Amino acid sequence: MIPYYFNGFIIEVEGRRCLVGIGIDISERKEIEREIREINLNLQDRINDEVAKNRLRDQIMFEQSRHVVIGELLVNISHHWRQPLCAIGLLMQDIRDAYLHGELDIEYIESNVGAVMSELGTLSETIDNFRNFYINDKEPRHFNVSRAIDRAVMLLSGYLKDTGTVIDKTLDEDLTINGFPNEFAQVILNILTNAKDIFEKRNIINPTIKINSYKDSPTGNAVVTITDNGGGIPEDIIDKIFDPYFTTKDKTRGTGNGLYMAKVLIEKNMTGKISARNLDAWCEFRIVI
Repeated sequence: MIPYYFNGFIIEVEGRRCLVGIGIDISERKEIEREIREINLNLQDRINDEVAKNRLRDQIMFEQSRHVVIGELLVNISHHWRQPLCAIGLLMQDIRDAYLHGELDIEYIESNVGAVMSELGTLSETIDNFRNFYINDKEPRHFNVSRAIDRAVMLLSGYLKDTGTVIDKTLDEDLTINGFPNEFAQVILNILTNAKDIFEKRNIINPTIKINSYKDSPTGNAVVTITDNGGGIPEDIIDKIFDPYFTTKDKTRGTGNGLYMAKVLIEKNMTGKISARNLDAWCEFRIVI
């Protein structure tokens, strides 16, 4: 069957009414329309496939990042636990020495037991802090920026103290934004961890990290800058550092997804912007929300 387009109308000829019709073969047009429909269907299938692949890729990256985070988590916990465990060991040795010298009495025991329990409380608090930090927020909410930054710094405080790394903070204590506080703190931690790794790799003397937060008057946006004196980022890779799987580390020390995930969390989940630039021998990460 050949498709036709037919248009008819009535005319009067020599006093008689006649029906006049015009038929046009539209088979070529129908074939073109069919091909366009097939192209659109195939295009939609390809789009759906790419979306599914991207979601799977992001899921794999998140899982890989989680494994790296767990390793870093254990390292950070070990830094926090070292001093309390050492204190508990010394207190137990003190109890033994007091017993050997006949100086052990109930008052002495209660004093040392109280000190041990205090140190154990510190260990328990550390576990709670780390556990709560890695619980992802389900819904966005208003939160205090400086508190989120302080939480991230706290998790690295053991390492920072052990290595003599200086943290110079100038924070707007009243600055708040709407978003996901735990994810925001994880971004800060990723950037701090990146600086830590650079300090170690380049043997930086007097490692320093400056953290500033303020409200930009013209735009009303919240701005956070994190600057370190690790020597900056080579210009030939600075445009790639937020790419997935990009890393200058040994492959055994990371997946290269830390800064990529930071970009996803800030720009996709919180509709903000994250960027990096060199300032002489310093590197500045800038977050605007």
